[in-house]
Amino acid sequence: MIRRQFRIYVLILMLFMIAGTSYATEITSWAELAAISSGLAGDYVLMNDLGSGDAGYDTYASSSANGGVGWLPLGSLGTQFTGTFDGQGHTISNLFIDRSGNDVGLFGCTSADSEISNVGLVDVNITGDFYVGGIVGNNKGTITNCYSTGSITGDDGVGGLVGLNFDTITNCYSTVNVVESETYRDGYNLGGLAGYNSGTITNCYSTGGVDAGEPNDVGGFVGLNGGTITNCGWYNHAGNPDYPIGSNPEEEITYEELDNTVFYDKTHNIYDTQVPYWDFTTPIWYEWASDYPRFTEEPAAGNIKKISGVAWASVKKVAGVAVANIKKILNTEGQ
Repeated sequence: MIRRQFRIYVLILMLFMIAGTSYATEITSWAELAAISSGLAGDYVLMNDLGSGDAGYDTYASSSANGGVGWLPLGSLGTQFTGTFDGQGHTISNLFIDRSGNDVGLFGCTSADSEISNVGLVDVNITGDFYVGGIVGNNKGTITNCYSTGSITGDDGVGGLVGLNFDTITNCYSTVNVVESETYRDGYNLGGLAGYNSGTITNCYSTGGVDAGEPNDVGGFVGLNGGTITNCGWYNHAGNPDYPIGSNPEEEITYEELDNTVFYDKTHNIYDTQVPYWDFTTPIWYEWASDYPRFTEEPAAGNIKKISGVAWASVKKVAGVAVANIKKILNTEGQ
């Protein structure tokens, strides 16, 4: 009798445990990705790459979607995304947006509780007015292990990864070309990674151009900075602003282009500590032989733009970590 009662107790306990377990919603299509807008507090995982060849692209993310304005950003200032989104190393390609208004990006506006990680936005074409970015237009949460490529156009608070950052960005990069729209051309808060930062940015870099009419708070990395930037870099190529941080031209964060051993410029003074420098000794990154650092879970060689035609076989692996041995990008915090 006692044994039977014990079994019943265990069964009831297991049922309560199962009932209390939360599972992330799996995203496998453009339609499911767009449906996040109806569940902004949910937890989501991306199960595969999404691009222009996948079903639903024309409906949700193309230049003909939603009457020609393209993708509807997930969350807004009034209804922010408060959940989690884990891309699991997958990519979202060819996202098109051409919308007026604020908070424009894959995610429009995220809350302090939100977490976005492990996703790459490839070849975006995004145009907005204010607070425009690739991953998030107006970020108030945590972004980790993400990257963006393509082009982004806007008027104020415009960046390759995020437009505004009020919280934490760690282990991210952007090669997006940021362009100020023709509407004003007075150049406020434009940057290669973020237009405005009052949070924390750690272990990040940008290589895209930043084009503004009359630059005010326009920088190659961040336009206006009121936060903390640690261990970051930018590529000061022709046509870029003269300074990495538009709000403080004396802050130097340039790095040596195509340096295969370290990712810094020996003369800069923006690191919190000068030593050790960022040497990519974690399994999150590949240190490419003749290219910029990449994430270990980025797509295969044919899908990655390379400098000087570097082949995948010549990639130098950091700490000898092979892609096949990495099941998931580590989610590190850089405080």
